[in-house]
Amino acid sequence: RDAVRKRTPCRRLPIPASAQSSTRKVQTVFSSLHFPPRHRFGMIQSFISIYPSRLDIACLCIHYNLFIPEILSERIGHNIFHNLFTRRIGVDAIAAIPPIYFRLPEYAIAQYWNDISAAAPNTDFVIYNIPQLAGVALTQGLFAEMRKNPNVIGVKNSSMPVQDIQMFKQAAGADYVIFNGPDEQFISGRVIGAEGAIGGTYGAMPELYLKLDEFVKACDMEHARELQYACDEIIYKMCSAHGNMYAVIKAILKINEGLELGGVREPLPALVEDDM
Repeated sequence: RDAVRKRTPCRRLPIPASAQSSTRKVQTVFSSLHFPPRHRFGMIQSFISIYPSRLDIACLCIHYNLFIPEILSERIGHNIFHNLFTRRIGVDAIAAIPPIYFRLPEYAIAQYWNDISAAAPNTDFVIYNIPQLAGVALTQGLFAEMRKNPNVIGVKNSSMPVQDIQMFKQAAGADYVIFNGPDEQFISGRVIGAEGAIGGTYGAMPELYLKLDEFVKACDMEHARELQYACDEIIYKMCSAHGNMYAVIKAILKINEGLELGGVREPLPALVEDDM
């Protein structure tokens, strides 16, 4: 927890050349929404092999294919996490959303998360709260139940109300880490108590968010607000394309950093000529 609490923000993508001179270590989240297990493992292994000395923590964000229900029991509960962690590929924490599609009672969600955690008993667990997409919100009661699990170290809060961060932080206390999720309100989340942040757009503009974090720590709110507005304008522009936002981010990294990262997987829409 101490190592996680000291460092912000978190990012999904490799560090661009323009940021390589920074001595600041970066936490990384790897999300694999549409990847089968073999691709997920291979990409994580490749990522960690490239930046083994720069990462403080690699959070694996597991999402599940709704059309292969057997994954939800046998493969997720045993094969995925057993293979992932016993092979010691370097992942230090798990971040998991609730099971999606079926609406479950809170005790079933808690059991689901605890089963995932039990499959990796020496690995920290971060609750991923994103109710607008998962359809299930992390309530104070569910959070209290999950804190009985000693592997749970905190929450990535991607709900839109900043107040949720304050409530989770107040309920959990200093021993738990709360991450801000919505990139558009980074400074709001940090000011109200989030120790760090995990975001999907940081890869396109890491220098801006690192600078934003510096402004917050220096209590320079005027410049922080100005820079947050600039970051938000970039995000809104990236979200306005025909192609998915992550397709836009990959194109930005190709233009700015010379990184050829391919496109996005269906059903995420690819870029079209008008996007460029």
